[in-house]
Amino acid sequence: MKNQKEEIEEIQEKLESILIEFSDDPKGIYKMQYKNAVVSEREFTGVGFFTYFVVPDEFVVIDESKDTSLSWLEFEDEPELPADFRILVTDGKLDYIEGYCFSDTWRYGYENAILVSENNNIRTRVKLKDLL
Repeated sequence: MKNQKEEIEEIQEKLESILIEFSDDPKGIYKMQYKNAVVSEREFTGVGFFTYFVVPDEFVVIDESKDTSLSWLEFEDEPELPADFRILVTDGKLDYIEGYCFSDTWRYGYENAILVSENNNIRTRVKLKDLL
């Protein structure tokens, strides 16, 4: 049986790969860097998480067009309390992925969650349980 920390890390890893896949990344930069990055730290704040990466220099690509990519989870049973995610790229490197909730604690149970991602003004909505 997994403890809470193991459960949180498992969902973090799954969400990270999904967020990278759905990010506004027409050149595939985030995907390439994520695949080759090393996780340097995982931090759980109680209402969200940070995952920090170290990207080898040979995978650095300076792309001035976008430094962040936003996605969020909407919950059908509580649409006013979404969870937001941000991918931050600094100086051409995937720096960290941040997830945070607008409730008092991190939300568990993703049966009613919908991942929403907006790329080039096109909004994509996918049931999260279909991706996990």
